[in-house]
Amino acid sequence: MYNVKNIQETLEIDAYTNTSSSNISLNGQGELVTGNIDLDVKLVPVWFTADVEMEFVKQGKVKGKVPSKKMLGFVQIAPEGVPIPAGDFASLLEQYPAIGGEIDCVVDIGDSGQKMRFKRVEMDPAFSAGNLPIFVGTPKGNPILPADGSWSLVQHDGGTDEITPVADTNGLPLIQKGKLVFDPETGKGDVPNLDPNLRIANARELINAVDNQSINFGFLQNTGTQKVLFRRPNFDTGVTQLLSEMPDYADAYHLLNSKGIFPNLGDISEKLDLAAQNIGVAIIEKGYQLVDNGMAALAAPFKHDIQGGNWYWVGTATGDEPVKIYIAYSLENTEDPGIESGNLNFELDSLAEKWTSDLNATTLNVDLAGISPLFVIKGNFESKKGLVPNINEPTLEFGPTLKPIADVLTLLAEISQLPNANYREILKKGLEIAVSNAPEVWEYKFSARKEIPVLRFPPPALDGPTSPLRIEASLAVGCYFNESLSLTTDLDQLIPSAGAYVEFYAQLSVMCVSIGVATVYAIGQTRVTIYADLEEGPGLKMEFGFGVELAVGLPVIGTVALTYLVGIAMEIDASTLQIDAFLLFKGRAELLAGLVTITIMIEARGSIKRELGSGRTDMIAQVTFGLEISIFLVINLSFEESWQERRQIA
Repeated sequence: MYNVKNIQETLEIDAYTNTSSSNISLNGQGELVTGNIDLDVKLVPVWFTADVEMEFVKQGKVKGKVPSKKMLGFVQIAPEGVPIPAGDFASLLEQYPAIGGEIDCVVDIGDSGQKMRFKRVEMDPAFSAGNLPIFVGTPKGNPILPADGSWSLVQHDGGTDEITPVADTNGLPLIQKGKLVFDPETGKGDVPNLDPNLRIANARELINAVDNQSINFGFLQNTGTQKVLFRRPNFDTGVTQLLSEMPDYADAYHLLNSKGIFPNLGDISEKLDLAAQNIGVAIIEKGYQLVDNGMAALAAPFKHDIQGGNWYWVGTATGDEPVKIYIAYSLENTEDPGIESGNLNFELDSLAEKWTSDLNATTLNVDLAGISPLFVIKGNFESKKGLVPNINEPTLEFGPTLKPIADVLTLLAEISQLPNANYREILKKGLEIAVSNAPEVWEYKFSARKEIPVLRFPPPALDGPTSPLRIEASLAVGCYFNESLSLTTDLDQLIPSAGAYVEFYAQLSVMCVSIGVATVYAIGQTRVTIYADLEEGPGLKMEFGFGVELAVGLPVIGTVALTYLVGIAMEIDASTLQIDAFLLFKGRAELLAGLVTITIMIEARGSIKRELGSGRTDMIAQVTFGLEISIFLVINLSFEESWQERRQIA
């Protein structure tokens, strides 16, 4: 610092006082004396202005230096005539971390091309291997990251391996190893053995090896379904390259398993270790560019082959959990037998304004209550600039236990469609996958559901109010993570969990009597669900209903149907047993050849719910009203409201 002036004592900050031991002092005659001497130390805080000399400044210099209008420092009042011990200076810096002042400048770190805007310059304490204090001049600010690809700054706790946003609002520190030596002849400082490497790191890391006390920093790229972390960024003087630890890669499944901005490094599968020693990241004017060791741009995205084996997302390989969800970074091709290894295609090129992070050939496996697998989902995660991150054409295949049932239902659905309907396309249409996140807490959610197209006989085109027989049947499977088991007013069921289920539904309508345009049907329906949830354990739901339906076909106007149904339902899991009885009234009108559809539903349900552990028994009464109105290409209105009353009876 030069041109130190306008020194003003301040009462805003307390003075520093201490009794310290020293080996040098002045006696009453002003003579130096040595030995083990106790010194009274007193330092008074002051504000002052100064000009800061910094290297590599590209913006913000005035007459070759960076001005600071308000710096905090301390004037030594005691001891008189000798410097305070180094330990007191270290204690002062730890007690008053704001020692230093505000600046505003842009630096090209080591002329590497990486720009950084500094907001402050401080003096920070560090300690050598022998626990001797050293003092580090540390500017703080924020690196200027590419606008392309959603970059952010994070910090890594060396003790816990957690990744969190940067805590210091002043920004990140930049350090460079070298001892400042004062030259009395020139009145200036010099660093004769300056290390050419500059690091974005705390002062304590200047000469110490990284350990579990270290707080390291990193650059994080978020591509939607994947994230890439460059830890401990550093730069060599004159070399236009971003140096760092080997990039840490987290795919969508690892992000789902994390509630932070990035998964804990200890949780990331070693299968995703990029091991990319043959590539580097060049710093260009627009940002970063993936290059080879010769600093030449890559002709194609970097491809990393992922080793085989399973990574367990929910459950373990050898455990007896009721539900397991795990990832295989490979595909088994059922049409052309053979195993396709999973791979990651990673591209980063700010010059061409494009980035890619594709994860190919992944298989999500779901086991339920000993059925292994219940089903698998195969697909490729795609993330590219300009495209919404997605799973490209995911396919679901049933395990050997469910596959025969699924094949029969799908074939029947094929038969019930038009003559040119496609079996494979029908199977694909039922798959729904949703991946979402809450950015404020970085909590990702995942759900997948596959429903065999509902079998309807006769086909809709041939159905009418006088059809003698109607059959409907469907099969659905699904899994979820970080989502509630069901939408409910029961707060216990709103706890985020993970699980899987398989569900079968069927309805049969048989004509009893037909009089003119009116037909009376006897109907029966059933729904059976087997599920397993990490919170509730395995469970079974069964529902059976019987009733009558009156269908009236009116020429020109359309079809009107009224349904009355009574039934019983049961649900049992590891902790509860619930028995329901219900009444259902439902009216449906299809007018003007189906252009207008109106459905009204009223359901009354009475339940007895018993908690198997405590013996508590509740009686529950519930009434639900639903209304749905659809006018072709104009209005689609759906409304449902429920009322519930609960009383403990035992």
